Amino acid sequence: MTKKYVNEGELQTAMTEYLPNMRVGKVVDTQYGKEVGTVTQVYDNTSGAGEQVYAVVPNPEQDASQVQEVTVLFRGSTGPDEVFQKSADVWNDWIENDVPLGLRINAKGHPNFVGDHDRSTKQLKAASEALNDIMAKYPNAKFKIYGHSLGSMDAQYAIANLSEEEVWRIVSAHIYNAPNIYGLLDNKQKKTVDMIKGRIYNYADPKDKISMVGRRIDQGSMDSVGMVYYLDSKKKGFTDQHMTYGYQLDADGKLKVLKTLETGPVNQVFVGMQEFQQYKSALARGGFSSTERLFLDGEQARVVASGFSAVAEMAHEKIEQETQETKTKAEELYRSLADVPWGFFYLSSSDVQAAYANGGVDYSTTVGEIEEYCQKKRNKSTEILASSKALTKELLSGIDRIEERDQILSGIFGR
Repeated sequence: MTKKYVNEGELQTAMTEYLPNMRVGKVVDTQYGKEVGTVTQVYDNTSGAGEQVYAVVPNPEQDASQVQEVTVLFRGSTGPDEVFQKSADVWNDWIENDVPLGLRINAKGHPNFVGDHDRSTKQLKAASEALNDIMAKYPNAKFKIYGHSLGSMDAQYAIANLSEEEVWRIVSAHIYNAPNIYGLLDNKQKKTVDMIKGRIYNYADPKDKISMVGRRIDQGSMDSVGMVYYLDSKKKGFTDQHMTYGYQLDADGKLKVLKTLETGPVNQVFVGMQEFQQYKSALARGGFSSTERLFLDGEQARVVASGFSAVAEMAHEKIEQETQETKTKAEELYRSLADVPWGFFYLSSSDVQAAYANGGVDYSTTVGEIEEYCQKKRNKSTEILASSKALTKELLSGIDRIEERDQILSGIFGR
């Protein structure tokens, strides 16, 4: 029986890249029966470098110039278990790409790897050429990009290698369980992916060793392609973990992600600042009027204020969680005071507790003092949270009042 990936729409679309017999004219359906579209272009080792890239459109009969949306799937590595059936694919994917790229990512701090250089492989370059070719065929379309594992690395590089004009045709990219290739890009390529950072959803599973090559959770989305979301996953075997079978859904049916100070509020500010830059670019074409400058200042303040509030709220939640964990450990420690040490068989539990008490170790000096210390931290955190919420509310209200003075400008941007 075929295993099923977790039922989340974007992931389901991405994993159709592994469907068998991907050929022109094939109708692509997810495991839950949702139609993605029909394959119109296939790049299957076209360059000899092992790339596997597929263009999928809603209506293959439509004239290419009229197509409005194209899905591009970048297939990941062929499994080593298929070495006898697909030896060329396994060699290309693992020996020519996965291993060299992993070594280069881990060596990015070495003097030989420092500087403004493109350190990609032939397959990544071939994937880039495939995307450029597909975009040229559909000149008026917007693009959705998907990839997993090596396919995700191909997708990231292909986006990074686009021109500034073409990269804005990417409306979203959803990529899963791939090493961090940001350090292998040259400065121009880094600038390109950073332009649409908020449109690239880069999912990494901390329990998947391949996902974490070149990554640290405390870095969040810094020095990475796109916004990095670390999954709150279940533990699986090595292969299943990498193939996303450990992914879980949250109460809203979205992929369940870890929420840390580095990945929550910071990601929120990143995305907000990208929207701000789009507003700024839209207004800059004719120069800035005084009201436009006011609007832009308001938007920037709105993003920062919201991020500040989110940081305070998440920090408070973390303090609450750690306070409870500390209290639990303190109570466990106190209960252990009744344990009779090995060899002291002539003592009872009450004798041992009395001995500790005579030395100043009792409930008040263990659990009591720790609770008092934690409560002070909680009270301070609660005070800071309340202040940050009040400040954020006051600031956002002030921005709204100012923007109300120019209803036309605010209306343009959905206020």
